[in-house]
Amino acid sequence: MRYLKTICFTAFFLSGLASIVYELTWIRLLRNIFGSDSLAFSSLLTIFICGIASGTFISGRMIKKYFSAPTGASDELIAAIDKVKNFFFILAYGLIEFTVGIYALLTPFLLSEESIGSIWINISHLLGENIILISLAKFFIAGVVLILPTLLLGLSYPILVELVTNNEAKNSSSKYKLGSSNLYATNTLGSIFGSILGGFVLIPSFGLKTSILIATLVNFFITFIVYFLNRSNKELFEGFKIKEGLEFVVKNAHEVKEKALAEIKKGPQFWILVIIGVILGFSNLGLEVIWNKIFALIIGSSVYSATIVISVVLAGISFGAYSLNYFTDKIHDKDLDRFLSLNISLFAIAIFLSTVFLNNCPWFFLQVNEFFSDLFAEQDWLINLTKYITVSSIIFPVTFLEGLAYAIVLYKASEVSKA
Repeated sequence: MRYLKTICFTAFFLSGLASIVYELTWIRLLRNIFGSDSLAFSSLLTIFICGIASGTFISGRMIKKYFSAPTGASDELIAAIDKVKNFFFILAYGLIEFTVGIYALLTPFLLSEESIGSIWINISHLLGENIILISLAKFFIAGVVLILPTLLLGLSYPILVELVTNNEAKNSSSKYKLGSSNLYATNTLGSIFGSILGGFVLIPSFGLKTSILIATLVNFFITFIVYFLNRSNKELFEGFKIKEGLEFVVKNAHEVKEKALAEIKKGPQFWILVIIGVILGFSNLGLEVIWNKIFALIIGSSVYSATIVISVVLAGISFGAYSLNYFTDKIHDKDLDRFLSLNISLFAIAIFLSTVFLNNCPWFFLQVNEFFSDLFAEQDWLINLTKYITVSSIIFPVTFLEGLAYAIVLYKASEVSKA
């Protein structure tokens, strides 16, 4: 299977890059309507997380229901199922990226004052001065427009995990469990580059519409390389015919229905991991919103502060997730539970220390930024770099531990469910 792993990781890296460019441009578009950077940021962040989480859940359930081998299946049947999976997963992922790109092209109009802006004006007259209802209405309007692309992005993650880890699982269960963590980290790494590229280069230099167009071209390029994967790996589905494949999928879904339902009913360890994942996601959402508001006051422009905060958060999570590759060579699987407990404890301590530091030492950041702003008065990129380093010094340790915790949870969940 030539290039399979390389193309999947490259595609997911580029997908992370494009998605974060969309996020930054959509924040600007929402701000023009909502009139509030913090509300636009928190609304879009919540929509992104909800859409991606929902898409991942739906895709994972569909894979388990329609593409799982029956218990005691022969090698011949498993090989046939693999061909069906490869054909539909490659096709589905290409279509997902293409659809996201097409929809993104429409967002400058959908998020304009002429479309949802006019709808919002009519609704706002009915809500009066109720701040809670106004905030919920803005969130709902933005969610209706943006839930589709974020849902599609969520659908793609389990598909790529299956494509990458299906072959590796035959050789090493450790590689299988690390595959999902590494894919997650690679996507996050792409988001880091996307946040820096979008926030500091594309949007300031080319504007919102052109930035969205460039990100859309990235989605189309992903579709192209996935098509190349299709054409260059005939052995992935040699002899496969669509009609017979569809009939097989429907039949197989019926045969494994009871098995899939049984596997969904996981033991307490699985649900503990789910709860930990939910808590980590909630804390990440809350911290990003809080950090964005604090650093907007310290370093100036809320748009640039959002770019810096997002990129540093993603950098910490990505490097933390990748670091699991090192720790799995040093720590036995049976000791990972204790390692996860230690990591979460350190994560909580890091949050506390960062909060104490921000509450009591805002003058430190102000003095550092003023010093470097005077020193590099004519060098905007150096000023932005010093801001990035300043923010990283307090955020990165927290997000690194969070990323490592995410990766351990995914690793352990793969161990428990093999999904």
